[in-house]
Amino acid sequence: MARSRLLITFLSLSVLVSLSFFLLPSDFGTVSDSEHSTSSDRHSPTGFETPPFRQRLANVRPLDRMAHSRTLGLTEIMVISLPHRTDRRARMSMLASALDVDFGFFDGTLSTSDEIARILEHVRVQREREGVLLQPSSEAGRRGPDEPPPQDSPHYPFDGPLQAEPDVTELAGADLWALPPDDPRALKPSLPLAPSPDTRPDIPQIITSLERTRWWIQDSGIPFHDIVNGAVAACWHAHYSLIRTFAAAPGAPDDTLMILEDDVDIEFDFERTLRHAMHGLPDDWDVLLPGYCDSTETKHKPVAGYPRLRRSDDPLCNHGYIVSRRGARRLISLLRSPSFAYSRALDQAYKIFIDEKMLNFYSIAPVQIVQEHKLNSDIRFGTGDGWWDDHLEDSALQRAELLLDLEKAEE
Repeated sequence: MARSRLLITFLSLSVLVSLSFFLLPSDFGTVSDSEHSTSSDRHSPTGFETPPFRQRLANVRPLDRMAHSRTLGLTEIMVISLPHRTDRRARMSMLASALDVDFGFFDGTLSTSDEIARILEHVRVQREREGVLLQPSSEAGRRGPDEPPPQDSPHYPFDGPLQAEPDVTELAGADLWALPPDDPRALKPSLPLAPSPDTRPDIPQIITSLERTRWWIQDSGIPFHDIVNGAVAACWHAHYSLIRTFAAAPGAPDDTLMILEDDVDIEFDFERTLRHAMHGLPDDWDVLLPGYCDSTETKHKPVAGYPRLRRSDDPLCNHGYIVSRRGARRLISLLRSPSFAYSRALDQAYKIFIDEKMLNFYSIAPVQIVQEHKLNSDIRFGTGDGWWDDHLEDSALQRAELLLDLEKAEE
């Protein structure tokens, strides 16, 4: 009898244990995603919910805790734009809203303005004085068949050695070329206006490094893109004027200015990338290029700890770059040297400074600021589409356009 009761008790317990596997929740005894990190993720001692582990990881670095800056952590951001290009200014205003930043607008220089005409006359006189620009020997504008091409002569086209902190508050060098004749600071005697029609030889760009190239007019003439014309001079003058305004203003040497042209697009998460890169720059940096063209900027090794930051290699284009106030002053002291001023396109001038290691240029790779090539250009024919096209991973302007399209569809 006792054995029967024991058997019944054992069978009853076995049935209860078996049923428990079916009746208990399926996740009993397992660790959920929210519990995987620590038990404190569920409740803190105060009884409030603790953020998930990943959310807490997002705030462990000093960069994570920096508040959003409407200047991206820089001193100021300026867009060079011709006053009449309201279409471009409207697009840049939309870009500023997409990034939640403040852009200022700096009036560009018209290629047909009187000051550009004066500058080009001074450039012509300067090149002729140095033997760079020679008149053709025949009326047809060709080199004679028995005349050998002249040899290049080495030439250092700057006014003395570059100072670490030059004083650029006073006008000097090529600054004086743009002044009207009635300005007491203007060079005397004043140069005559260009003849009309102007049949003189074109002013060639000086392409070869720090050498003074003596150009001759060949049968084919000078290629259009190798001529210093009004558009090239106006682009140089606009950038130079903005840099000089920043350089001459009072402020700390490490104050920063970002210069944008009015046809750019920017990565949506640019602020975080930029702030991280800025932390990796050495104290003596002059120029940082988040925007460039015709280069991947991956030749040099990244700065240790900053995989997107590298010394600049072979960048072209000036549509998006940052200068320190110290770097701006050093740029001005070089760019206004009469033998160098307006000698080529501005991005080619910057390339000289990189190649000759005269200034400390750094680039962010991959590129963070690109040209859109959507609106007609005042510099070249058409929009410039196809010259060099880069693409962003997450375009701020594309996001803005997608949102506007969605909101329009919902109306």
